[in-house]
Formats: sequence, structure tokens, C-alpha cells
Amino acid sequence: MSTNIHTEKLNGVNITASAVDFDASSSNDPHYTASSPSKWSNFKDSFGRMDTNEPSYAGMTDLERAVAATAKSPLSQSLKSRHLQMIAIGGAIGTGLFVGSGSALRTGGPAALLIGWILVGTMIYCTV
Repeated sequence: MSTNIHTEKLNGVNITASAVDFDASSSNDPHYTASSPSKWSNFKDSFGRMDTNEPSYAGMTDLERAVAATAKSPLSQSLKSRHLQMIAIGGAIGTGLFVGSGSALRTGGPAALLIGWILVGTMIYCTV
């Protein structure tokens, strides 16, 4: 068993990673390879704090550091205008249904409204 520490600079941010190599024969997983970290390890490591102690972040408040770190993030920003339009339409329809349920509540009472929502929800669940 050996420990490897690797430091790399990505978008101006120093990233340090450490890995522990085990014997493939000591692992119980037949698909285990020493070169690929486990999914659990990747998931657990994704919650680590980002290092913002670089000279380029000097003199910034915590909020400004967070904005700068987010701007340098390698995540893809792939929402197109049609996606935003669908989100807006869904929000408008949802708001209309919520406001429209007020008149149903006044007319039928809370039990009728609850039964109606359960029936419609069940039909939508079965459809999807």
C-alpha cells in the first residue's frame, strides 16, 4: 500500500489530490483498479472546500471570493433560451393552478380540494 499526492493548477486554482493504492489482490471488488478512485471516494471528495487562499483572491470579501470561484468553475452552463422559456411557462401555469384552487376551496371545501388533488396527482403519476 502506498500514498500518492498530486498537485495540479487548474484555472488558477491549486488542486491537491491524494490517493492510496492497494494491492488488486487484497480488494474484494473484481472491477477494482488502482488507477481509478471509487465512486464513493469521488462523491465524498466533492464536498471539500475549494482553496481560495491564492494571491489573486487577496483583498476580497468572502462573497467576492465565492463569486470568483464560481466564475472559474469547470461546470458547464448549458441552459438555452428555450429551457428558460419552458421554466417560465411552467411557473406561470403552476401559479395559475395555485390561484385557481382558491375558488375550488371556497366552493367545495378543504376535503373536496384534497380529494381532487389526490385524484389528479394519481392520474398524472400513472401517466408519467
